[in-house]
Amino acid sequence: MMNIHKIEWDKFYQKLGHLYYAIAKCDKTITPEEMVELKNIARTEWTIGNGASVNYKSDDTYQIENIFHLLAKSNSSTEYAFKIFSDFVNENKELLTPDLKQKIMQTADKIASAKSGKNKAELTLLFQLHQLIR
Repeated sequence: MMNIHKIEWDKFYQKLGHLYYAIAKCDKTITPEEMVELKNIARTEWTIGNGASVNYKSDDTYQIENIFHLLAKSNSSTEYAFKIFSDFVNENKELLTPDLKQKIMQTADKIASAKSGKNKAELTLLFQLHQLIR
């Protein structure tokens, strides 16, 4: 039987996929550079920790990339994806330690900066994210 802690972290990784999709899609286009940056980040920076396996494919963090791709395939809106993440955060504030908040922001910033720096839409969404998790 799976414990509550494991379920919360599973959902957390899924919701990160929603957030990072929203960041990449907020300017209406997901660039190849943003896709590469997401893969690199999910496979390196989010793989270790919370008891996660070093084997990427068996790791919960695989869900970040998987959800991102599902949202991209269905052409989901930025607003929808960000709301899913926002609702999760508002219901699970206790999961977000200061270090985790910083990691979420740094990852979002890297995705937004993946091609030619950040544009107005990305800066706006990054500000909304900062307000949400502060």
